[in-house]
Amino acid sequence: MAKFVCLLLVLAVLANTGLALKCYQCKSDKADGCLKGGPNTKEQNCGNPATGFKSVCYYKEFHDSNKKTVEVNSSCGVMAANAALDGLSECTPLPGFTKKECRVCETDLCNSASALSTSFFVILCLPVMYFVSKLF
Repeated sequence: MAKFVCLLLVLAVLANTGLALKCYQCKSDKADGCLKGGPNTKEQNCGNPATGFKSVCYYKEFHDSNKKTVEVNSSCGVMAANAALDGLSECTPLPGFTKKECRVCETDLCNSASALSTSFFVILCLPVMYFVSKLF
């Protein structure tokens, strides 16, 4: 029985490594244009990278200070398997742009624009939850 459980565990791990990463894909000229569930945002399968590389998801927001415009982009990226997440080339702004934000992550659908607002909402709810717990 133990051998059967070990075999199932190994097969589950191997099957999981063959699954492609899934990221949000979006391009917008508005800071809030790539929100999760928004009209511009779609799910994208990244595919399996070549040996020695890994797929990542990224969300970036660049500002063009001369034209006063914003460029927001969410998508898949590929980088060396041993590279640090902050080394993704897509996070380097083009001349004339400044980087406001660039997040790189390695889990399914981790690159939506709403990650910060969700965290902010949770932080705001903590005091309310504390006071409610004191009432009961």
